[in-house]
Amino acid sequence: MPRISIIIPHFENVDLLESTLISVLENRPNGCEIIVLQSGNYSDPYQLEDEVQFVTAAEPDVQPAAQGLNRLHLPSSLSEVLANIHSPIIHLLQPGCIVEPGWTDGITDQFEDPFVGSVAPMLLKQDGRVYCNGIENSAFYKTRLLRNGKPGDQWNAAIPDPLGPSQLAAFYRTDALKQLGCLAKLGRTSFALEIALALEAIGFESNHAEDSIIRIDEQKDDFKNQGSDAQAAIWRFVGSISFWQGLCWASAALVSDLISSTVFPKSRSSFFGRLSRFWNWDAAKSFRDDIQQADGPKPLCIAASGDAIPLSGIESDDFQSDDHRLHRARRAA
Repeated sequence: MPRISIIIPHFENVDLLESTLISVLENRPNGCEIIVLQSGNYSDPYQLEDEVQFVTAAEPDVQPAAQGLNRLHLPSSLSEVLANIHSPIIHLLQPGCIVEPGWTDGITDQFEDPFVGSVAPMLLKQDGRVYCNGIENSAFYKTRLLRNGKPGDQWNAAIPDPLGPSQLAAFYRTDALKQLGCLAKLGRTSFALEIALALEAIGFESNHAEDSIIRIDEQKDDFKNQGSDAQAAIWRFVGSISFWQGLCWASAALVSDLISSTVFPKSRSSFFGRLSRFWNWDAAKSFRDDIQQADGPKPLCIAASGDAIPLSGIESDDFQSDDHRLHRARRAA
């Protein structure tokens, strides 16, 4: 059984896919499998089927305008392929990412901690500056990149662990992802943030790996879809706690983008994206059901009394169970 399953999704740019594939094959770690997720639009001209598994994912039922040239809906495709993955670690790697030698060294060691659900590699731009070494949640559920633009050679070991890894490159505990029945429902542009929030909700933590170096090209922002996905995320995470709380957050996000649009044109696109998903209460209810069924980390924690306390995922309405708080105290100790 492989230790790591490297999953590379193929959208419409063949050059980006092949540049990533070449770098992975040239620096291929021992004990890994390489899977290319596609929608049937790659013909494998170099006949790599002996080294790479090409998996054709079912096309989701979404509007053509929302799909554009990208026929692969990564969240649902990843959910589909999960059932056939048996390695303990999944490495999601977007086309255009160029890995450096030894980029998976030490990753397995990080996952020996059963509470670690994800690890964020160091993503560097072509000029050597940091793209990010993980993400955090910003206001109104948009992704904030950690250390974006900082010099890549000035690493500070005191930097706190991120909420989760970036959408461009991420290491995940396979068992943790399999617990997320909501995976296929997440947004195209927000799924890394939503995965991080969902894993945190059921008791997992995220680490960073400064020695795992991956270089990327500059990314183009899709502000309209980011606004739409962020608004849906508000309903899933805030609306799941309270309908009125979700409605207030969704309304405040619209007002914020509307005000920002007077200065920043990109906020105008985000506003219309949010407006298209303003009402999403059904998503909130189904997400709450999915999260409540998750088991969370498996091992036992030893309480001060000496009793073993099983970690059973979330139990409270605010996604902060006693078990999760015990884990937080353990990490801080």
